[in-house]
Order: sequence, then C-alpha cells, then structure tokens
Amino acid sequence: TGKRYVAIFIISKKNFLEIQIYNTRFIENILILL
Repeated sequence: TGKRYVAIFIISKKNFLEIQIYNTRFIENILILL
C-alpha cells in the first residue's frame, strides 16, 4: 500500500508543476498583450 501512496504523491507533484508552468505562460501572454 505504501507504493501506491508514493505514486499518487509523484503524480500530484507532477501535475502541480505542470499547472505552475501553465500559469506562468498564461501570465506572460497577458503581459505581452498589455
């Protein structure tokens, strides 16, 4: 059962990083438009 929690943690961490990258690109696009 421990391995499953580790896998969930890694996946959620990866998703969090992807969201952070998406947000920074989105902000950069807004700044470019301004």
